[in-house]
Amino acid sequence: MTYDDLDDRHGGASFLLGFVAGSVLGAGLALLFAPRSGEETRREVADRAQRLSKRAANEYEAASERVSHLAERGKEAYRSAADRARDLAERGRREAEDLAERGRREARDLADRGRKEAHDLAEKAHVAVDDAQARAEAGVAAAKASLHDLSERRS
Repeated sequence: MTYDDLDDRHGGASFLLGFVAGSVLGAGLALLFAPRSGEETRREVADRAQRLSKRAANEYEAASERVSHLAERGKEAYRSAADRARDLAERGRREAEDLAERGRREARDLADRGRKEAHDLAEKAHVAVDDAQARAEAGVAAAKASLHDLSERRS
């Protein structure tokens, strides 16, 4: 595990841990090499340890608050994105339904117009056939009459 892995996983906590450990080590070394009596050195070590402990607790609390704040912001961002996604999905669904209904209406209208035009054309064709039949019958009748006239003239 690398420092970057720790930093990615634990954020500022690994930095804080390193800072505290370095401070304790540095303070301990400074006290050990300082020219003082044993009692003074122990008292100094105890005082510094207590101050360092308070400082570490304060830093830990501040880091915890920052992490909590960031977590809350993350939750809010997620909720906001989820709400937006639901709204967009609902709007898309409504628009799709509207488009489908419009398509159905237009298809019905086209079918109705097609049926009416087909009916009108059939009616016109029927009239044209009746007219053609009447003309044909009139032509046949005229031809018969002409044949009849010719045959009477020859007789």
